[in-house]
Amino acid sequence: MNQLHSYRDQLFDLTKTILNLIKEREVLVEKIQKEKELTDNEASLFKNFDPKREALIFSELKKQLSNLTSKELLALSLLIESQANYSEGYPCWSDLVHLDKKAGSIAEQTNPILLATVDKNSYDALPLKNEFKSILDECLERK
Repeated sequence: MNQLHSYRDQLFDLTKTILNLIKEREVLVEKIQKEKELTDNEASLFKNFDPKREALIFSELKKQLSNLTSKELLALSLLIESQANYSEGYPCWSDLVHLDKKAGSIAEQTNPILLATVDKNSYDALPLKNEFKSILDECLERK
């Protein structure tokens, strides 16, 4: 029972660390968005969405991402979506805005660039809207 208590304490501490890191990440995302507003003159459909950057980052993290379950990938996707402030110009993948047909699977709700990085077959099965397909295909080809 003493070992169980120790494990629970470690888990509690790790959870606190994760929550603090989420808040630290949010602060950095806000700084990046403010900096982009000052320097980015490029007009785009989503001002807080840089698909080429996401493809690069996810590619660099592929080994770690490949060890995650589909629910953990969705959690990461939701974190990114939430912090990128989709109402201000980031696709709301979890609302399936990128799809013509919607079944509501976990794969469909996950950032498609993230999905393509770890599960190309699931990405290929997505019924993407044309405007998203062209953006996503272009950034994924350059990975």
